[in-house]
Amino acid sequence: MENLRYMLAGKDHREMHYLGHPVTYWNVQYNMGKAGYVLSQGSLQKVQDKVKDINCSKETSFLNQEDLYLGKYMASLNIKPEDTRDSKGLSRFYAYNWYQELLPGMNYYKTSVHSHKCCSEKAISFQSIEADKMYTYYYLLYKLQLFKSGSLGSKPPTPIDKNSVWKSFLKERGIENDQISSDEYYRAWEDLIHDPDSFGQQFKPDH
Repeated sequence: MENLRYMLAGKDHREMHYLGHPVTYWNVQYNMGKAGYVLSQGSLQKVQDKVKDINCSKETSFLNQEDLYLGKYMASLNIKPEDTRDSKGLSRFYAYNWYQELLPGMNYYKTSVHSHKCCSEKAISFQSIEADKMYTYYYLLYKLQLFKSGSLGSKPPTPIDKNSVWKSFLKERGIENDQISSDEYYRAWEDLIHDPDSFGQQFKPDH
């Protein structure tokens, strides 16, 4: 709902707006019901005024496709679906659930009026969300807190000078003179690590 309000913030509710995911079927452009659609007060008022003057259609060719019939009726009022993609050209209304939308290579929107790309950071609707999953989504959207500010964890680690690493290692073992041979340096590590031979001996049976 927050993203929907954000998209509507710059629009005049008195004007004719018909928003959703527009597709084309038999030369009719309409917003898919599964993705949800939004009518402004201006559009809704125009529909209500027109309905008072006509009889309901008895056409049943596309029974239960209220979204198609609404699109045909809106077109008769010269109200067409708008482009609801974000500034990056990514879709914001989705007629399928998250799992289907995020599957790579799947194209469910071959009849879309505008090119469909997933997924906008300002997504508004997904269809077919089961009730038990709503608790998970609610937690992820409104309860889970991401660390975004402060000085802890918000910056990449400071690069470390490679020379300071081994010098610090020697100082921790009381070796102040860093001008040592490779053999002396190796022996300094023997207390912490095992060479491959001694490491393998630990896994050999005693008998």
